[in-house]
Amino acid sequence: MFMFSGGRCFSRARGVAVIVAGGAFALLLVSGCGSGGLGRMPVGGQVTVNGQQLEKSTISLIPTGSTKGPTAGSAIKNGSYEISREYGPVLGTYRVEIRAFQKTGKKIPGGGMTSQRSLVDETVQFIPAEYNSQSTLTVEIESGSNTRDFDVRIK
Repeated sequence: MFMFSGGRCFSRARGVAVIVAGGAFALLLVSGCGSGGLGRMPVGGQVTVNGQQLEKSTISLIPTGSTKGPTAGSAIKNGSYEISREYGPVLGTYRVEIRAFQKTGKKIPGGGMTSQRSLVDETVQFIPAEYNSQSTLTVEIESGSNTRDFDVRIK
């Protein structure tokens, strides 16, 4: 028997059981019940425009149909994107949205509350709506690693 302050007595077996239960609870908290989530899958690949790598943009995967889960997304850098398992989509079908902006060559007033706002480069979306706000592009996320490449065609 162990004696703790306050005069309570515990058997050795009961003390071990408390320690094991506490350890199991701590392991459960660390092992992925949080943002890592069960059932999420990693996904990555290449994104090109007319066969040329897309330098700097974004990709979003939005659940569609019967798929219930979070939206997943990533920056596209030098034609590549990577969504880790921790932030990846769950199994199912997703609508794909690809967005990219380019400078127009014009300067416009930047944000700010003063009358001395600086000028910034104007940018416009150059990926057609059929690849983002009106996208019909879909991808199926399966168990395991998912490599999904996209070639955006602009006329």
